[in-house]
Amino acid sequence: MQPIDFYKLSRVVQERFVGSVNGAGLPAPILSVRAPPREPLMWFGGTAASVLLLFLFYRAGYGDLASGVAMQSVVWMLVYIADIAFGVFGALRGFAILRDYRRSPFRRGVYVFPVGLIDARTPMLRLFPIEDLANVVGPAGAANAFTLDFGSKSFAFPAVDGAHAENAKSALASARGKIEDAGAARESIRPKALAALDPLQGYANPLVSSEPMVRTAPPWATFGWAFALITGLVLGISLWAVRNAKSDDAMFAEAAAANDAASLHAYLDKASRHKAEVSSLLLPRAELHDAQKAGTVAAMEQFIKDHPQTAIGPEIAAALKTAMTNELNVAISAGTLAAIDDFTRRHPQSHLDTEVKTARHAVYQAAFDRYAALAPAKSVAETAFVHSLLAWAEAKGPPVEIRFHRQQSKTMDRADGAVQKHRLYKGVVSLPSRYFDAAHDKTYEDALASAVVQRFATAFPTEILALAVGEPIADPAAPLPAQIAVPTLFLEYDTAWSGSVVASHGPNGIFVGLELAFNALFRVPDDTKPVKIKVDAWHAPDVSSAKGDDKPEDTIYAKMHDEAFGQFQKRLLGAFFKSASK
Repeated sequence: MQPIDFYKLSRVVQERFVGSVNGAGLPAPILSVRAPPREPLMWFGGTAASVLLLFLFYRAGYGDLASGVAMQSVVWMLVYIADIAFGVFGALRGFAILRDYRRSPFRRGVYVFPVGLIDARTPMLRLFPIEDLANVVGPAGAANAFTLDFGSKSFAFPAVDGAHAENAKSALASARGKIEDAGAARESIRPKALAALDPLQGYANPLVSSEPMVRTAPPWATFGWAFALITGLVLGISLWAVRNAKSDDAMFAEAAAANDAASLHAYLDKASRHKAEVSSLLLPRAELHDAQKAGTVAAMEQFIKDHPQTAIGPEIAAALKTAMTNELNVAISAGTLAAIDDFTRRHPQSHLDTEVKTARHAVYQAAFDRYAALAPAKSVAETAFVHSLLAWAEAKGPPVEIRFHRQQSKTMDRADGAVQKHRLYKGVVSLPSRYFDAAHDKTYEDALASAVVQRFATAFPTEILALAVGEPIADPAAPLPAQIAVPTLFLEYDTAWSGSVVASHGPNGIFVGLELAFNALFRVPDDTKPVKIKVDAWHAPDVSSAKGDDKPEDTIYAKMHDEAFGQFQKRLLGAFFKSASK
C-alpha cells in the first residue's frame, strides 16, 4: 500500500484524478463505491456522551443534605472543564470532517482502476497496486457484488448491472497485463499509455492552472482544540459555580422546609450562601423549639448559653419566660412557700418578681382562708388580728415570740403570815408562796407555751408562722416593752391571796384561797390593734382532793395551778380556734 497526499500532487495530476473519479475524465473506474465519512458520527456520539455525563455530573448530589458531593470541589470543576472541552472538540471535529467531505474536489470513495485500488475516502489517498491483488470474488448475488482482496485488506463493490459486472470482471482479469504492456512501451508513448490506466499519472496541459489545489479550513476547524479548551474553561467554571450556587439554594430550601436542627446543621456543614440566616435565625429557632419540648428552665438556660448571639432575642425571651412561668406554676401547685422559695433560689434572674410575689401572697391567703374556717364566728377581732399577723409574716418572715411575764403580788407574804399564825401550821411546807414560786410556775409556763405552739402549728405551717418561746420579762414590776421586733404574744400572770384560810384535819393542814389572774396581749410591730385576753379566777383549796396524801399541800396547790392555767389556755386558744368538740 502506497499513501499519497492528494494536496501534494501537481495540479495536472489533481485535475486528472478529480475528472476520473467524478466521471468527467479518463480513465474511468472499473468498480467504485461511495463512502461517506463515519468519523463525524463517532465524534458527535462522543459529544452526546459528554453532554449526558455533564448532566449526570451536574445532578450528582444536587441539593442533597446527606450527600458528600452536594457542594462539588475544585476537582469537579476540572471534570466539568474537561468534559465540556471534549464535547466541544468532538462537535467541532465532526463538523470539520463533514465540511471537508462536502468541500472535497473529488468524490470520496474507493475506486478500482487498471493500475490498482485507490482508497480515496480521505485526502490521504491509499494506492493498492494491481500486482498486490490476491483474489477476486464475483460477481455474486443479485447485486453482482465483487470482493477484492489485497493482502489482509478486503474491499466490496457493487456492479450497476450484469453487463457492468461482466465488463468489470474482464477488466480486472486484463488489468495486470495492461500495466505490464504500458510499462514496456517505448519511452515516447509510455506516459500516455500509463495515463490511460492510472488517474494519478499526468502530463502537461496548457489549459490547466499550474497552482495545485489547496486544502482550506476555517479557524474553528484548524484550531478546534483551542476553541474547545477556551470554551471548556469558560463554561466549565461558570457551570460549576452556578451548579454549586443552585445546589446550595436547594439544600437551604430543604433544610428550611424540614426546620429541624439536624437538617440545618447539615446545611451549615456543606454550604454557605445562606449561612448568616441559618446560623442566626433558623437554626437557633429550631433548637429553641427542641429546648421548649424539654419543658424545663434548665434546657432553656443551656440553649441561651449555647447561643449568645442570635436574631431571635424576643422569641428566646418569651420562651424562657414561658418555661419560667411553667416551673413557677409547678412550684405554686405544691402550695408551699418552700417550693416557691426554691424556685427563686434556683432562678434568681427569672424576671417574675410580680408573679412570685403574687404566688407567695396566694400561699398566705390560702393559709388565712384555712384559718378562717377554724376561727370562732364571734372572734371578729381575733380573726382580723390573724390577718394582720399573716400580712406581717408575708412581708417580714414567720417568727412569732411567746414571752412570759411573771408578776408578784405582795398579798402572798400576808398569806404566808396568816398560815404561820394558825395552830395547824406545819412549818415551811404550809407556806403557800413556796408552791407558786418561779420554779413551780415554769412547769406550767412550758406546758401552756407548748399547747399554744402546737395549736397554731396545726393551722399554720412553720414556714407561715413559727411560734417559739422567747426570753421572759424578768422584772415582775417592769412594764411590757413599747417596741418589739417580731409579733409577740405576751402572757402575764399573777398569784394573789383571796384572804381566805381553810383549816383541815383530813388531810391535816392549813390552806389558803388564791386568785390567779392572766393577761394575754398579742401584738404585731407597729400595729395599734393588739388582741387582749384576760382571765381572773378565785380558787378555793379543794382539801378533798388530797385525802390520804402525805403531801397534801403539793396536791391542793398543784390542782389550783392546773385549773388556773387550764382555764386560761382554754380561753386563749378558744379566742382563736373553734373547740375540737364543735
